[in-house]
Order: sequence, then C-alpha cells, then structure tokens
Amino acid sequence: MASATLSLGSAGYDLLEAISTSADSQLSVKKSGNAHQIKSTTTDNTIEGLGIITSEALDQEDPNLESWERKGGSTAQNSFFGKDNVNIFANVSDFQAALGSFADTLNIFGDVSGSTIELDSSDTVGNFNDILNIQGSLKSIDGDLNSVYNEIYAGSGNDTIRIAGSAENANIFLGFGNDSLVISGAATNVDVKGDEASFINGNDYIEFRAAATDVRVQSGGGNDTVIFSKGLDSSSLDLTSDSTYSSDYSLSTPLTGLSAVELGSGNDSLVLGKGTYSDASFNTGSGTDTVSIGSGSFTNVKFQLDGNWDTDSLGLDNFNLEGGDKLTSAANSSFTDSEFSSDNSLGDTLVFGSGNIFNNTNFYLGDGDDSIVFGSGSIFNDSTISTGYGADTIVFGSSSLFNENLTLDLGNDGFSDVVRFGVNNEFPLDTTEFRIIGADESDMLFVGAVAYTYSTNGSWMVAGSDSLSLNQG
Repeated sequence: MASATLSLGSAGYDLLEAISTSADSQLSVKKSGNAHQIKSTTTDNTIEGLGIITSEALDQEDPNLESWERKGGSTAQNSFFGKDNVNIFANVSDFQAALGSFADTLNIFGDVSGSTIELDSSDTVGNFNDILNIQGSLKSIDGDLNSVYNEIYAGSGNDTIRIAGSAENANIFLGFGNDSLVISGAATNVDVKGDEASFINGNDYIEFRAAATDVRVQSGGGNDTVIFSKGLDSSSLDLTSDSTYSSDYSLSTPLTGLSAVELGSGNDSLVLGKGTYSDASFNTGSGTDTVSIGSGSFTNVKFQLDGNWDTDSLGLDNFNLEGGDKLTSAANSSFTDSEFSSDNSLGDTLVFGSGNIFNNTNFYLGDGDDSIVFGSGSIFNDSTISTGYGADTIVFGSSSLFNENLTLDLGNDGFSDVVRFGVNNEFPLDTTEFRIIGADESDMLFVGAVAYTYSTNGSWMVAGSDSLSLNQG
C-alpha cells in the first residue's frame, strides 16, 4: 500500500502505513506556520503506524531511513528547515518520529507504545534544545515486557523529556548537553544513558518520581543529578547483552537483572527518597559526588563510592583534588545484606542518622583518609567494617547496640586510625558481640572523653595503666 506524504509548514512529514490500514485514514491534521496539530479519527483515539520525519533528517541520511523505506515511507525531500512544534492529541502505537536538527517540540497528549522517537539525528552536532512531552504513559505493547521496546534519542542540545504517566520497556538516550528527564509515574524495565565521557559533557538531571523496578542509569560525563523518589527494586527481569539496542547508541556495559546506577565522571548527586530498595547497585564514578539517602529499607543493595580519578578533555586521567565522596543517610533506615565501599580517593565520608539498623551489612573503606559516623541508637547484627589503607575515623553514637558479631578491622596499616564510642556504650564489651582486629600502636580508641592506645600485648591502655579488653582476633 502506498503511504501518504503531507507537507506541514517547515518540514515534510511522511505518514507511514499501519499493518492493516493506512495511517492517514486514522487522523486529521491542522497547521499554522510551524505548529501542527494531529488528531485521531478512530473510536479508540489511537493512531497506529504513524511516522513523522523532517526534511533535515532525510538530508542527514538518518540511520532509521532504511526502516522507513521498508515500511513504505516516502523519502521525498523539500528545502524547508526550522523549529517544528507538533501536537498529537491521540494515543500512538508503532509510532516513529525523526525530527532532525533545530529546536523542536513534540507534545503527545496520550499513551505511546512500541515506538521510536528521535529528537535529533544521531550525528547532529549543535545546541538544539528539543522538548518531548508525553502526557500519557510510555507503554509496552499489550503489557508484554518482552515485546518491542520504546526508544527515545534526545541527541545534542539541552533537551527536556517529560513523561507524566508510567514508563515501561524503554531505552532513553539523552546524548550530549544538559538534559532533563522526569518520569512521574512508575518506571519498569527502563534504561537511561547520558552522554559519553568526552569534551562535550552535559550536566544531566534524571528523576524517577514514583516507584522504579528494573531500572538502569548511566549518567555519563558532567555534573549529573539522579533522583529516585519512591524506591528502586529489581526482581522480575533478567536482561542480557543481546537486548534490542541500536548499535549507534549501545550501552557501554551489558545489561543484567540488577537495577544499577552509574554516575560516571563529574561531581554528581544521587538522591534516594523514602522507599524500598532491593537488588540494586549504585556507583558514583569519578569526581566529588554526593549520595543522599532518605529513610527507607535497603536489601541486597551495593553503594560504591568510586573515588576521585577524573578524565580530561583529551581522555587522560587527572587526580581530582577537591576531596572525596560524601554519603548521608537519614534516621531510621534499615540495611540488610548490603555493602558500602570506597576506593582510590582522597577520603570519603559516610554519615548515618540515628536509629539505623545494619543486618549482615559490610563496609570496605579502601584507600584514603575515610570516616564513618553512626548516629545514636544504631543497631548492628553480624556486620563488618574494614578501614583499609589510610588514617580512618569510625564514630559510634551513644546507645549503639552490638547484638551479634560486629567486626571492626583497622587494617594494621601503620596509619593512625581513630575509633570513638558514645558515653552511653557499656565497656568492657562482650567479645562475642564486638571485636577489633588489625590494630597497631598508631591507633587510638575513645570512650567518651577517655582516650586509649593499643599495646602490643593486645590491650587498649589508658596512660599505660587501665586496660580495656577487646578481642583482637
């Protein structure tokens, strides 16, 4: 069947055919200059097989052209270029849009399923600030998470993507520039990739405002912000590296079933709101990063504060001298079967509010002068703290409870580690509940204002007299 081609103002739009009926029989079009209004004429307010492509995308030999031609799309070109404003008042399925260069706006007042939207061509270089506004949801076809992906390519420029409803089965590539992505509804099986680390690093803003499941984020270069407002879970999906991705936009690492966030280079911010988090991994990448954790429940979650090595515009490694990463956790969170680690930095800081519970949760501080502060009333069950290499500080707030097998390993590294206990902790500690290993004579321990030094005989001494017995393993 032949497809219809409409010339709308400054660009040519190819209306591709649906499987059974031509798309142009399902819609009406109105135009006013560069603004275009497309409405459905069907009873279910859905347009299937609609394609929109600008003359710029055709001129640039867009990589999607081959698929357009296979579907019968016209490749007729015209000489018009400009800023397009397209408003679709319908649900769209099997929808394709290639808006080409310049600052374009695409508003879809309905749901989008099984569709590909390209705001800029993959090889476009320029500051074209595009806007994509989906007032409905981004859906898989018939709710099948193994069905055709939704794909969005923002390209270059400071682009804005807003999804008012939920998003599922989607790959979103933000490209270069200071991009903003907000998904207001629940997100399921969504992959987001920012810009590659290069001399064109954008400061991206990525926010999930509702619960997220099976979500992976790689923010790339720049000073990025990633926010999960209502929790992150990974339990229902196992993706492999052969998942459907266009080769020009492939992720740098294979996908797994674990929800994962990788912040990349730059001074990034990760915000985790109050909620439930499970089977997830968060890696801050290089730069001086901040992680803020709201009160929540964390199970099998890994936090890796990845240090201060950064990459310059020539791809060479530079040491970031601004300081280490900082992680803060609000009061009354619980961590089970989880892990915190830092590596290759000038020193990271972890601060936990009062009443946090740690069950089988381990801390590995690595290199640098790191510090961990646990608020009052913290509870520890079967956990390990390893200070690694450097002059590290560990502070336990007053009334902390060591219920079972907390091991503090000071690393026996010759650096002066400091351990502080609040005044309401009782000593000597039961060695089945708490033990310190790897201490040496450079280390110090404080109980309230009283200072103890470690003796080679395995005791902590006050001015060479009173001893405080702690199991040295």
